[in-house]
Amino acid sequence: MIKTATIRDACMQTCGAPIAKKTPCSGGCINEAFHATLENGQQVFIKRGTDARAFQCEAYALNKMPVKVPQVLAVADGTDEAFLLLEYLPPGATTTDFWTAAGQQLAQLHRNTNDRCGWDHYNFIGHTPQINTFHHSWPDFFAEHRLRYQLDLAIERGYADRSLISSVEHIIATITNLLPAGTQHSFLHGDLWNGNVFCATPSTPVFIDPAAYYGHREADLAMTELFGGFAPAFYNAYAEAYPLDPHYSERKPLYQLYHILNHLNTFGDSYFSQAQSLAAFYL
Repeated sequence: MIKTATIRDACMQTCGAPIAKKTPCSGGCINEAFHATLENGQQVFIKRGTDARAFQCEAYALNKMPVKVPQVLAVADGTDEAFLLLEYLPPGATTTDFWTAAGQQLAQLHRNTNDRCGWDHYNFIGHTPQINTFHHSWPDFFAEHRLRYQLDLAIERGYADRSLISSVEHIIATITNLLPAGTQHSFLHGDLWNGNVFCATPSTPVFIDPAAYYGHREADLAMTELFGGFAPAFYNAYAEAYPLDPHYSERKPLYQLYHILNHLNTFGDSYFSQAQSLAAFYL
């Protein structure tokens, strides 16, 4: 992986040719994405946005993920364009076998553990900074670096009313009664909605757009159940490979609250009612 100033420089240095054709790709709502064919016939995938730091963090996480991800070819050095240049993987069919393999691979990812939660690298969840200071207590980490951080942003941006503030503050104050402490923390994808597991030819799961850190594996599973969810075969395969605690369903809304608060801070009031409902679950 190299760091360079422009997409053209990246293509020339990694593939030896400039872009001949670009086709926009759908799926994300934060950055632009393109499938590009170079003048020498090689194909690449390009993400372009406004913050080179976010792409540098994403590249770092992709290079650390112990599951199938697209190879990082180049990333912006921050002096000109903000972009990420990746291996292009042709799309495949999302069959039952694909979802089964995805569930098995997520279980494999979660088998990678650390005695502390957090990570050696801060990153982003969408546009929002994600603080990953290492901590021995998962409840304290989640309260301060996930819920507190998002609540403070919501207050600053005028998205949180007194009721929402009170509900989230109550959760933070009682967090040790709600979340397991644990001694081993799983390596998490961190942003695992159904748009971030890509099906490559022939039917291969590829994990993309991570916001990685070590934490409780239920946090990843809870995210998969937002925004459409995954196919039943995924959950069946995961549970067979790495059974979940029967009390997971009681903690799921709490983990989902973090992501809904982030969506509230990113996209505005349309997520307020959902945030309020999830927070009120614990009153």
